[in-house]
Amino acid sequence: VVGGFLGARVGRRIPAPVLRGVIVCVGVAAIIVLVYG
Repeated sequence: VVGGFLGARVGRRIPAPVLRGVIVCVGVAAIIVLVYG
């Protein structure tokens, strides 16, 4: 719950393109860990 609130606050302050880039990087990293990890 706390992470959701903090993530929402940080997400509003970061510019949209930067936030999208972070989300894509986290997603790619998760896929790599799931496939190779």
